[in-house]
Amino acid sequence: MIGKIIKLLSGVYTVETPEGAYQCRAKGSFRKQGISPVPGDEVEILALPDHTGRIEKILPRRNYMIRPNVANVDILCYVSAIAQPTPFPFTIDKMLIIAKNQGITPILVFNKIDLPDDEKISDLADMYRRLRYSVYCVSASKGEGLDELCVALKDKTVVFAGNTGVGKSSLLNTLYPSLKLETGEVSQKLGRGRHTTRHIELYPVNGALIGDTPGFGALELEGYEIKSTELPDYFPEFESCIEECTFLDCSHISERDCGVRKAVSEGRISAGRYESYCQIYQYLKEGETPWSKKTSN
Repeated sequence: MIGKIIKLLSGVYTVETPEGAYQCRAKGSFRKQGISPVPGDEVEILALPDHTGRIEKILPRRNYMIRPNVANVDILCYVSAIAQPTPFPFTIDKMLIIAKNQGITPILVFNKIDLPDDEKISDLADMYRRLRYSVYCVSASKGEGLDELCVALKDKTVVFAGNTGVGKSSLLNTLYPSLKLETGEVSQKLGRGRHTTRHIELYPVNGALIGDTPGFGALELEGYEIKSTELPDYFPEFESCIEECTFLDCSHISERDCGVRKAVSEGRISAGRYESYCQIYQYLKEGETPWSKKTSN
């Protein structure tokens, strides 16, 4: 029987099939092969009459996210807050790279617009819109700006991600009241929320599969096999400027007569985005040097 994993908790997989949900364990040979089923996977199961079973085979994946571990995602919806906590463009830019690498459509959501606005945040949202990313400014507590977002998510497999405290679970509860997800308050002292989501689960709602993932402070690029020389391809605003570079192999970091650096100095490319590029480039470059890689005896 073929089904889709919609939940993983304590080693038990909930697999949704045409015959209903089955509580399954994974066969032991997966571990020997160095693979594991994850939510979002299409799987073949050995189904038993009591609606338990065993996962026998993982069908080919369209994409795979390392953190959170989830497969076959249509939309990665990254939630930031206008304030409390303050959004980090560097983390947003890493998310956009991961989405492009895996062929996932990214959506940026800025929550808590009912709080006092900051001009810098409005500029940030406008900047990503100019780069043709889908951006939604919403208020989960007031229900503002949610209708268009709900339409964009219809009939899709969507993962919500973002720093702890930005209101992912609250946003989902407002979009889909039947979910009744646990939420947490933001610490007034630290400006951070406490973790409330304990596992990865895809909730079937209105024809879509919606996932609320454990809060985390940073999306890591490790494991996606992105080379430093490929990084400019992940910054669409660089494309029209690269032909102005003197050197064909320009890294856009320190070379003279670099079209990208010139565009930054002239304000044609966001200085913040370029800073993200430089940080990510150095991170990837360091990972490519032989002395930085772990070796085994």
